[in-house]
Amino acid sequence: MTREGRAVRGIAHVYLLLGVLLVMFPLYLLLVVSFKPLAESAANFIAFPKTLYLDNFKKVLGLGLYVNSIKNSVIVVVVPLLFVTTLVPMVSFAIARNAKRKRYYRYLYLYVIASLFVPFNAIMIPIVILSSKLDMMNIPGLIILYVSLSFSQGTFLFTSYIRSLPTELDESAYMDGCSVPRLFRSIIMPLCKPMIITVIILNSLWYWNDFMLPVVILNKSKYYQTLALFQYMFNDPYNFQYSLGFASYLMGMIPLLIVYLVAQKRVIGGLTSGAIKG
Repeated sequence: MTREGRAVRGIAHVYLLLGVLLVMFPLYLLLVVSFKPLAESAANFIAFPKTLYLDNFKKVLGLGLYVNSIKNSVIVVVVPLLFVTTLVPMVSFAIARNAKRKRYYRYLYLYVIASLFVPFNAIMIPIVILSSKLDMMNIPGLIILYVSLSFSQGTFLFTSYIRSLPTELDESAYMDGCSVPRLFRSIIMPLCKPMIITVIILNSLWYWNDFMLPVVILNKSKYYQTLALFQYMFNDPYNFQYSLGFASYLMGMIPLLIVYLVAQKRVIGGLTSGAIKG
């Protein structure tokens, strides 16, 4: 390797190291502050804890609305995912197999994915007004909104993925007397498992961590709070309880972190598989 090549490689390593430090330092603070009492955190915020102080987690778990917020978060994650992973593959299969022959499906596809280019800030106020008029400022209303807002991204991903599956599979199934519903249920859906897992992970991260939509929809009662809204209660500028807040953030990260680490390879496979065939 030439001197110039070694210099470029050294600079690249420095940038990578800086990037790792920028990512890992907040995680380090999250861990050390979660296991320190408030007085110790105030004395030295970034120091490693002298002992593993677990009372922060006990206090958070003892707060009355914490368990309720966990339950609400689980509901607004699981229920929309059931609808999205059931309805979106059906629509995507119809579009993927008919868009080249029928103009209606092409226009339908363009109409669905057009919402990907609309920023949430542009539709936030209309969503709040419409939800208020339809009495949807509650958990079921939030579920309906999540399903609606997830539809375009899911359709885009599933359509691209199903297009990569050879149409010879369909033709062989039809020759054997297979109906369209059975073809979809027995052949297409099992082959779509990587994309299903990808959509589940991406939307789970969004639903679980989302703050903007719950804060404008679930503001009528504190019993509607999701975990993200519950954690916001620690952000009092005059009395910010660092230790309790960081402990709640850490506990909120763990479930999805485990799920993502387990399914990481399938997520990457699902995102790249649709690029095989346009």
